[in-house]
Amino acid sequence: MLPMARTDLARRVGLQVTRIQGIVLMSTPMSDDPFHFPEESGVDVITCPMCGHRLVSTMTECPACGERISSGAERTTPTYALYSNGTIVLATFLGSLIAGGLLLAINLRRLGHSNTARNVLVLSVTFMVGFFAFMSLLPDDLNIPNLLFTIPQMFAIHWAAKKFQGSALEEHTTAGGRTASTWGAVGIAVGIAILLAGLLVAIGLAIEFLTGGL
Repeated sequence: MLPMARTDLARRVGLQVTRIQGIVLMSTPMSDDPFHFPEESGVDVITCPMCGHRLVSTMTECPACGERISSGAERTTPTYALYSNGTIVLATFLGSLIAGGLLLAINLRRLGHSNTARNVLVLSVTFMVGFFAFMSLLPDDLNIPNLLFTIPQMFAIHWAAKKFQGSALEEHTTAGGRTASTWGAVGIAVGIAILLAGLLVAIGLAIEFLTGGL
């Protein structure tokens, strides 16, 4: 009975140490990067292969996404692919902020941040609606280069990708995760650009019809 009691006591002590480590890690001040934990906490941390969150190395389950964390060499690489920041910016150049926002939202959703993904997509669409409304108020004879409107969108999506993904993208690649197809992203962007062009033509024709222009 005595050896069994010692084993049970050791197991309980180990669990308490793990909990204390978790409390120390989570109570350490964080930066603006949601995936960053300062090293001065002195706690050995690992990265969840599913969502990219930092975890105490002795944890067996990620509290953010519920992914089971296997030990040592048994840890598997992420099963999903993520779009690179460059691909997201390229999609914005080809298909507006909506295309870039969609790809970023896909990344965030795969990382387990569904609410942030939805907010990014809603903001992207809202911005473009406001942009088109602004464009409709400009005089017809005013010639403004398209790049003047496209470049700010590219900078905006690049900032958003850095802000919301943090270091998760780099950690995903380091863990052996796949990069999503650039050609697939180009296809999505071109498709969105065609849809937007068709929508604008339809709106223009509707306005002309309602105002007696047709």
